[in-house]
Amino acid sequence: MSYLMKGAQEGDATTIHATHPALPGTYVCYAFASVETSKEPVILWAVVSDGTPEPITINGVWDGTNQQNSFVLFPDGRCARYEQSWCNESEAVAELRQFDRSLP
Repeated sequence: MSYLMKGAQEGDATTIHATHPALPGTYVCYAFASVETSKEPVILWAVVSDGTPEPITINGVWDGTNQQNSFVLFPDGRCARYEQSWCNESEAVAELRQFDRSLP
């Protein structure tokens, strides 16, 4: 049985092959230079061709944009972004706020 979605191409690394519900309390967050964060609830996880999980909010994969100052906050308080991870939200914000595009 294949989970390849209708119209998806086998070799396309960004093709969503399957989705799975996200746990409540999972968010895509944005770290701002002001040390504030913005949070959007993750409703699903997408599994793309290379097996990478991608968070989906109501606005799309990675909240419709994949910015360098974004990360995922998990229900247990840990945070991650691709091959980076942090023990808590404050550590993630401290490292990623430098990538805030709203900086002057």
